[in-house]
This record gives sequence, C-alpha cells and structure tokens, in this order.
Amino acid sequence: MASDWHNYGCSLSRIGSTVELVVNSIKTSSATAGEPILTIPKGFAPPVELDFACVAFDESDYPMSAWVAAMPDGRVAVKNYLANGHSGRQFKAVCRYFA
Repeated sequence: MASDWHNYGCSLSRIGSTVELVVNSIKTSSATAGEPILTIPKGFAPPVELDFACVAFDESDYPMSAWVAAMPDGRVAVKNYLANGHSGRQFKAVCRYFA
C-alpha cells in the first residue's frame, strides 16, 4: 500500500494469464489524480496502462464514479475524476485483465 492508504480488502490473484485485482482502499485524506494507491508485482502487471471504473466515497460516504489505472510498472493509481466538487477517500474496484 502507498503512504497514507489502508487496505480494506484488496486482493490479487492469477489463473493462467487472467489477473483479478480487487481494490478496496481508504486514505486518511482526500486523494489526488495520479496518486499511487498500491503496487502489484510486475508479473501481475498489465502490458499497457489499463483504466478501470470504480466507486469512490468522500468523507460523508457520498458515492461517486471514478477511475483507477493499473500500470505496466505495477503501480495502481487514482485517475483524474470529478463529481460535483467532491474528492474521494475510499476507492473500490474489481479489475480483470490479461497479463
């Protein structure tokens, strides 16, 4: 997990070439675009950047749509997002891809 992020049920598995990454992380303050959430081993990383839709929640548990990106170097990061001026602290996504 990246600094200031906490694992609330993240997981990573692989069957053959199919990878499933579950992101369920919360930060102590609002997240910013491009900020890393966690890092996965390069053997599980996608060959190109992949963006996945996710649900984000702010301090008041206001749900909004957002994006996370899985990068070829193993970083999983917050993508640019905007929802009624809110900023997210908790991000939840299920990401499936071929590695």
